[in-house]
Amino acid sequence: MRRKSALIFEIKLEAAMIISFEGEFSENYKVNLSGEFDALGCKEIREQLEGVVDRCGERTLALDLKDVSFIDSSGVGAIVFLFKRLRAVKGYLTLVNVQGQPLELLTLLRVDEAIPVKPFFENDVQSEA
Repeated sequence: MRRKSALIFEIKLEAAMIISFEGEFSENYKVNLSGEFDALGCKEIREQLEGVVDRCGERTLALDLKDVSFIDSSGVGAIVFLFKRLRAVKGYLTLVNVQGQPLELLTLLRVDEAIPVKPFFENDVQSEA
């Protein structure tokens, strides 16, 4: 079966955080983040992240951090929040394209032991059992 992806919308906020969504209703979902995933960035995208769970449901959500240059405890908290909300509705979260400082912090905090962290994005994001 051929996989389709559609850019649903992109929001560019006043500071340096951008969020965009991709996916078809019946397939897995991808959220692209860009900028600094810090307290200010989290505040800007919080509303959109809360809506992601409703859109994603039981599917796998790939959170693409390729264009995230920095993450702090607020960003890690937002990821954990998203993970817990998705698990509550039987969804899954995978972090993809994680590199540099974000990868170092997520590894140091052992986030990768609970949430799959991948240095690249596979087109076929599979549900984690």
